[in-house]
Amino acid sequence: MTTQTVNGLDEARAALARGDTALASPPFAACHAGIGYYEAMLEQLRTEYAETAFTFTLCCGDDPAMAHEALRRGFTSVRCATSPAMHEKLAAIALMGGGRLIAFDGDAGMGGCP
Repeated sequence: MTTQTVNGLDEARAALARGDTALASPPFAACHAGIGYYEAMLEQLRTEYAETAFTFTLCCGDDPAMAHEALRRGFTSVRCATSPAMHEKLAAIALMGGGRLIAFDGDAGMGGCP
């Protein structure tokens, strides 16, 4: 299954309408648009596509605090570039909530989180 990168609600709707069920934010998205932006988008998608099972991965760039906040707020798939020790800690937190932390190499050319 290929993951479809979506920048917003319209792109996510189009992806789901095509049958793509693995969605992801662009690199560093949580840092630039904010976690709340993606929370609202997912809430709307879950309402409109209640019969469709889909996943969404939020990229938190190189900001482990942002990744922790995303996990705390209920995201179950988070991508972040961290030190190995921090990755282990965040991955354990993700697992406690039934989620996962995905390593991000951070080389997307978009700059780091502010």
